This record gives sequence, C-alpha cells and structure tokens, in this order.
Amino acid sequence: MMALPSRACTLALLAASASAFVGAPPPRRVVAVAGFLDDMMDKLDGGDSKADAWKDEMMREQQEILKRRQASGGFITEEDEEEIRARRASVSKEDAALKAVQTSTADDNLDAWKAARSSGQIKTATSGLKRDADSSRMGSAGLFAERADAKLPCVSWRG
Repeated sequence: MMALPSRACTLALLAASASAFVGAPPPRRVVAVAGFLDDMMDKLDGGDSKADAWKDEMMREQQEILKRRQASGGFITEEDEEEIRARRASVSKEDAALKAVQTSTADDNLDAWKAARSSGQIKTATSGLKRDADSSRMGSAGLFAERADAKLPCVSWRG
C-alpha cells in the first residue's frame, strides 16, 4: 500500500508543475494618447494659444440662419430673395464684362483687360479678391475664395 501514496505524491507534483508548461500571457500594449507628431499641425498655427473667436462667430451666424428659417417655415423671405437676385446680377454683370474681354478678337485684349481692371469692372487677385487668412501655412499668404486664373486676360473657354 506504500505504492499508492508515492503515486499520489508524484501525480500531485506533476499537476503543480504543469503550469510551467503553459506560456506566459502576452504583455499588455500601451497606446500613446498624444504621440510626438499628433499635434504637429496645431503647433504650426499657434496651437491652443490661438484664439478661436471665429468659431464662435460662425456658430452665431449659423444660429441666426436657423432662427430665420424656423420663423419663415423653411422658406426665404422676399427681402432675402431680392438680396440674392441683386448679388447674382452683380456677379453676372462682372462675368459678362470679363468674358467679353477674354473672347475679344481684337489685336490684343491685354490693353482692354487692363483698362477694365483699372476701372473696377473686373476684379483680380490683386484688386478685390481677399485671401483666406485661415488657410495660410508655412510662408503661403493663403488661398483665394475664387479661382484667380479665370480672371486673367486670356483664358480658354470651352462650351
């Protein structure tokens, strides 16, 4: 009967040491919340120190638009419609003058373009268009809201 306790002892030792054959759990990975380059673009344009007043202004304007829409049931008023018509007519008039100069078959339309530009009939990048200050990065003065190349004296019109 001595053999039974030695077998039980051997079996207990094997069961206790069986955990030695099981692999260790993998190490927990830590994810960096703010890495080295994560906020690089924020640092270029001033980061957190830059005033975000423009966001508040845009939000205020958006709220005003929503209030006007709710008051009118989603439709624009006659005053708004008239303002839109006037704006479109002004832009259309300027575009027609520019296209007339660009499509002219005269000797040289550069002189006509310069005259129209100096009189204010045509707006160019240097006389009327404003650069977007928020788009200025690394030496660039910013982007134009409109295409400046379409305002030049010669442009290829198709269609």
